[in-house]
Amino acid sequence: MSTLLDQTVFVKLTHISCGLCQFHFAMDDSWYQKCMENHDNSFFCPKCGKCLQFTGATEAMKLRRELAAKQAEVERKQREVEAELERSKKLRTSLDRQKRMTAAQKGAKTRALTRIHKGICPCCNRQFYNLKWHMESKHPDFKPETYDAQADKTT
Repeated sequence: MSTLLDQTVFVKLTHISCGLCQFHFAMDDSWYQKCMENHDNSFFCPKCGKCLQFTGATEAMKLRRELAAKQAEVERKQREVEAELERSKKLRTSLDRQKRMTAAQKGAKTRALTRIHKGICPCCNRQFYNLKWHMESKHPDFKPETYDAQADKTT
């Protein structure tokens, strides 16, 4: 005696078109997903009988590619930030050096003016009661704009 079992099975199907003969058919969705995830899995066209495989990039491959691109972009941005920090550090160092040079020049100018007010000649380093007369008679070609107070190292 045979017994007939009455069962209903629901299968989700996915529509596919054969790339060779353009025949439309359907396959089980779980097998379709496996074929999409792993391109080593293959299937056959029911009309032409050719073995077919998916060759395009899988979703995982696309995501990996996108992740690699984002990581490369992050690394590039990090290099840019590091370069900008290095540039900022150099500029800060240059600014500090410039401030020290300005302060040194200001101090040298102040020392030179103090010496001149005390009557010391900036050219021959001798003291005179009437420095203006001495400069006009002994150093007529002296120009105060070109005088380098730093060159005068005497104390």
